[in-house]
Amino acid sequence: HIGEQLNVTAHAKVTNYTVDGNSYAWHLPGLVYGATAKYNLGKNIELVAGFDGVSKRYNQISVNGKEQSKEIPGFMDLHARIDYRINGKGRLWFQGSNLLNNQYQQWYGYRNYGLTLMGGLAISLM
Repeated sequence: HIGEQLNVTAHAKVTNYTVDGNSYAWHLPGLVYGATAKYNLGKNIELVAGFDGVSKRYNQISVNGKEQSKEIPGFMDLHARIDYRINGKGRLWFQGSNLLNNQYQQWYGYRNYGLTLMGGLAISLM
């Protein structure tokens, strides 16, 4: 926490996989990282921004009956959200992910959605 209004967190995980009988630990990144900042703008509004990323990974594919490894490039995803709290009864929110509209593959052969925008209303009945 930096003061009462700002909260900044960061994480990184470095992994060195040991594999038996394979060239790589398929689909597993050696580095996963990210950071998030949350800022309370008054009592009712919270602003959130951050990024998450992974390093390159490898996939095993078969070409003409021969196994080959294929590199899947790493990526970074930038995201943001705004929450408006409604007097303890709920919240109105809007968020975006992949704000830079980067094209990448989470899994080999499966492209991401690109820029994603969502919003909603959450109401507490209790």
